[in-house]
Amino acid sequence: MEESWGPFFKPAPELQGKVVALNSPDDLYPAAARYLGIDVCSEDPKDAKKVQELLLAQKPMLAMYNNDGTIERMAAGEVTMHQQWNGAFHRAQAQRSSLVYVYPKEGVAAFIDNFAIPKGASNVAEAHVFINWMMQPENIAAASNFAKYNNAVAGAEKFMDKELFDDPAINTPADKLDRLRPFQLCSPKALKLRSAVWTKLKK
Repeated sequence: MEESWGPFFKPAPELQGKVVALNSPDDLYPAAARYLGIDVCSEDPKDAKKVQELLLAQKPMLAMYNNDGTIERMAAGEVTMHQQWNGAFHRAQAQRSSLVYVYPKEGVAAFIDNFAIPKGASNVAEAHVFINWMMQPENIAAASNFAKYNNAVAGAEKFMDKELFDDPAINTPADKLDRLRPFQLCSPKALKLRSAVWTKLKK
């Protein structure tokens, strides 16, 4: 199968009714925009209309929109294709080895979790101690091994489970790095268009 969003947004007849999309505009809208070659933060209503048309055309070919049960659904073979977070994929593949993770050539979102200290926090010194502790390779690796997601701390790979670190869904191969797209904070105007498309889609 082509490494593209194409088979997801325009599934072949034998896949129709066996594809699941995440029930989140922040996951689905950008994927659709990237497939169409549109800026995910476009403020042009014509671009939003194109995304809307693609999503409405895809809708009857989906099994469902759902963020819950993604691991169990794929592990049990209930569906054939699932828009899914890579950590969830790793857990599902551990139960069903035939599953394949795809990096669409049009681009896929790369997300990063962060440690942050809220403004006005009363235990700032302790927060710094905790964050510094978590930044130690062996400690952040323990978190990765538990959550099944990678981290960006140099040297942590030495403490990560080999099966996890060697999974191309978790540790992106060098030839796929250019397909990762960092988070973009869109303008209120762009987000309003996205919300309108989602409202129309979920009616």
